[in-house]
Amino acid sequence: MPNLIYIWGPTGSGKSFLAKRLIASRLAYQPEARVRNDQADNFIGEFLDAMRAQRVDEFHRSLGNLDVIVLDDIDGIEGKEALQQELVHLLMGPAMGSSRQVILTSRLPVQQLHTLQDLLHGHDGVKFVGLSEPSFAVRLTWAAALAGDSVPKWDLAEIAMDEDNFYSVRGAVITRVAHGVTCPKG
Repeated sequence: MPNLIYIWGPTGSGKSFLAKRLIASRLAYQPEARVRNDQADNFIGEFLDAMRAQRVDEFHRSLGNLDVIVLDDIDGIEGKEALQQELVHLLMGPAMGSSRQVILTSRLPVQQLHTLQDLLHGHDGVKFVGLSEPSFAVRLTWAAALAGDSVPKWDLAEIAMDEDNFYSVRGAVITRVAHGVTCPKG
């Protein structure tokens, strides 16, 4: 498995879902794995607080026993070159050559995070995954998984045709389940 996986794609394309599936996969073969799954803003805020308090080593040690670190939505580091550099050093320094896995998700392709791209390029343990708008089949699968038996199949197909991302599919399913709204068979 790669030490770092960078998953990017448009809102609602399944980046967070994929990251959670990767965590589940890791836990399936290593149930004792220690995982930190966090929004990037929270993690970066803690890191910056540690820098201001001159406790970076302490913060770094707190990460040392983790097997998987997931930072969701790292878009906020765009244009912050020094922060990108510190983040890579913090996350990847001890991870390279170890079993630690780091998963980053973003709406931005890594090419828009120049320093991050430069620092990660050429590492054997790095994998870049680009997701696109979800297909009709994917949206239908999401709708069916979310609805269970609560929404007729023809409604699920209409939802999958009308909605274009996970969040809008989820919203449409919730609305139909909550209001008992269904479409007539056509």
